[in-house]
Amino acid sequence: HMKERTHQPHVNEVLLLHDGVISEGLSSNFFAVAADGATVYTAPEGAVLSGTVRAMVLRACDDLGVRVVLECPRVPPVGSEEGAWSGAFVTSTTRMVLDIDVVRFIDHTTEQEARPPLRFSLVPHPLIARIQKRTQELLDAVSVDVL
Repeated sequence: HMKERTHQPHVNEVLLLHDGVISEGLSSNFFAVAADGATVYTAPEGAVLSGTVRAMVLRACDDLGVRVVLECPRVPPVGSEEGAWSGAFVTSTTRMVLDIDVVRFIDHTTEQEARPPLRFSLVPHPLIARIQKRTQELLDAVSVDVL
């Protein structure tokens, strides 16, 4: 049923959640911007597939002076400001750097939304826009035209 959920028009990716942390998506790497708006969390090297775009995002963060913590992002408690994210995004070769606007949790035993509903909304974060722009610049610098 995972494949069906990813092909629904309102679902772009399925994130892998285990023991309260998100490691990655089924076909993407996952990043969360901490509440301070200046720190990005993502899974440690070796814990996830290290994609080309992930490597470019990590380099973009370094170029921009963004603090990166190589630790799987912990899902913030619903309704709590502690551990909250101010933004999140996924990366892949088909999505590049894609802002996440809603995270919705599904109970895998029933294939229904968790009860009580566990979801949170995010707004586009200016740091993610800066990371998107720098990542695109890095990609353009190493790209070649193919006829």
